Amino acid sequence: MLIWILICVLFLWLSYAANRDFASPVFISGTIWLGVYFILFFTQENDAFISFYYGVFAAAFICFFLGFFFTRPRYTERRNKIQYQIKWNKRFYKVIVIIAYFFVALCLLNSWRYITARTGSIWMAVRRSIFEIEPLLGRIIGLVQNIIPVAFFVSFGMWLCNPIKTNRNAVFFLIPPLFMVLLLSNRGDWFYIIITTALMVIYIKKPSNQTIVKVGITGVIAILIIFIISSFDKFSNAWTNLDKFDKLSKFFEGYFEGPPIAFIEWLENGIEHANGAYTFRFLYAVFHKIFTEIEVVDTIQPFITVNGISTNVYTSLQWYAHDFGIVWVFVVEIFLGIFYGKIYKNIRKYQPSLFSIILLSMLLYPIVNQFFDDKIFSIFSIWIQRIFWLYLFTKTRLCIQEYACVQNKSALGKYRITIRGRIIL
Repeated sequence: MLIWILICVLFLWLSYAANRDFASPVFISGTIWLGVYFILFFTQENDAFISFYYGVFAAAFICFFLGFFFTRPRYTERRNKIQYQIKWNKRFYKVIVIIAYFFVALCLLNSWRYITARTGSIWMAVRRSIFEIEPLLGRIIGLVQNIIPVAFFVSFGMWLCNPIKTNRNAVFFLIPPLFMVLLLSNRGDWFYIIITTALMVIYIKKPSNQTIVKVGITGVIAILIIFIISSFDKFSNAWTNLDKFDKLSKFFEGYFEGPPIAFIEWLENGIEHANGAYTFRFLYAVFHKIFTEIEVVDTIQPFITVNGISTNVYTSLQWYAHDFGIVWVFVVEIFLGIFYGKIYKNIRKYQPSLFSIILLSMLLYPIVNQFFDDKIFSIFSIWIQRIFWLYLFTKTRLCIQEYACVQNKSALGKYRITIRGRIIL
């Protein structure tokens, strides 16, 4: 185990030396896998690490590093915060707000009797109510659930770049609908929104690495507090014979200790290759609509019990290994390193687009979550929707800039001539 920890530390140092940035995707990825090794080191017996497969996590990080290394920026970034004279198109923003608050009213109406029943928290009450929603209404709510967070990220990014009253109000008006989205969602979406928002602050304000560390530690503490409180709520009817401390131990075992151990156990029991059904699940789902005989794998994996820990998540690596074995894990990690490296290269430019900044901030949630399960290929259709709305909100004339009749390369990525906020060319 110490060998794998030292390897992770070495490549973590190399990733910092290459980018000088604690908020780079490769540094965050390495930190997650290093954290996995530390958790296992302090919670498992020494003889539990005899298996060669425990080196897969370090090898996956190295492959991600190699892919990222060949696409990293080749220059030193100027640490100036990003400033754009940018704000919403007022007419379009009003449409967004009307849709968002109609969504809030609809969800409250549907879940009101659960909320007033006082049988648990508001979160659990609203979550229970979604099982009664008609299929068509459920699809509409699911669509708006993807629109509202992206609209909030865009509003928040505009405020960070251009802290005027209009942009500040645009953020605050979207907080109640965003809160309703959180009530309807599982905790993974909570952390997705928290992580995206924090990273946007870092990428736009460009603080020192010392400040990034402080923000990171604060974020981890906040996420742990939310995790603990919500776990007691989510599992209020489980382990009723245990005291609070023992329940808390169960929470941490299942969510932080269980996935990597379950992955190793799964590897040692042999792999039945799915020939791309997991990595390319989105394509299988599309073909399933056309040719019904094509099966689509379930995103919920079967439960197993390892060392007294019951879990049905096996880290993100299991999703890749399920297709073509361990080698495919390394191929996918290299590809992901290249993909994240290209986006990171875009935001290291002197004038990065708001689209690139928000896109990378959103996509770093799967990197943080990789110790638990896959949040890229398993929900690829959701990412297509999120990226579509982000592109629409930041790359079209729904999002404008204000300049005093001069030619500027805008955050939209194109040259515009504007007068009093109106794009004329």
